[in-house]
Amino acid sequence: MNLKTAYEPYFKIGAAISRWNLHTAAHRKLLLAQFNSFTCENDMKPMYYLDTDENKSDPEKYDRSPALRFDKAIPYLEFAKKNGIAMRGHTLVWHNQTPKWFFCEKYNEMYPIADRETLLARLENYIKGVLGFVQENYPGVIYAWDVVNEIVDKGAFRESIWYKCVGSDFFIKAFEYARKYAAPGVELFYNDYESAEVWKRDFIIENVLKPFKEKGLVD
Repeated sequence: MNLKTAYEPYFKIGAAISRWNLHTAAHRKLLLAQFNSFTCENDMKPMYYLDTDENKSDPEKYDRSPALRFDKAIPYLEFAKKNGIAMRGHTLVWHNQTPKWFFCEKYNEMYPIADRETLLARLENYIKGVLGFVQENYPGVIYAWDVVNEIVDKGAFRESIWYKCVGSDFFIKAFEYARKYAAPGVELFYNDYESAEVWKRDFIIENVLKPFKEKGLVD
């Protein structure tokens, strides 16, 4: 009996994979034999969706609705569709692997940080664009998204560029946008590491999950 069959009554068995895994026959065989879900290690993080050249070429056109590209994500989506294996999207909002220019006026690192209203518009249209592309072209492939990733650090909210530039409610806004544009049945999650640590667990429950649950935003 394989892992996915043994645990099928309880939960999915998933794996995080890279481009190397995706293009290695033995790894693909193992994935399909033992797992019924997978997520991209890196290739669906913001830096791979945001089209640097296009946004910088016409910053006024894309000021509140950033241009996106999907060439890094498509091979995974095609593999999932072809083989009937579910995908978990990871991740829409993170302090790492999001280019600094995304936060700046005119998408230029030499300019000041854009105002909150502009950044929230960029965030909403980014989420709308990513979810829209996946749901239109690969309906039913992604069953869940890690909407926000790792916002807790050292007993408090991480003082990330999102936190400093948008405000302490940025993660709630992200979930509101994700819920707005996610297809029916697609689940939304908050993701973090070492969440069994008592201080971290308690902080997440009280300050992250409770606000989400009150608004019906998290699954």
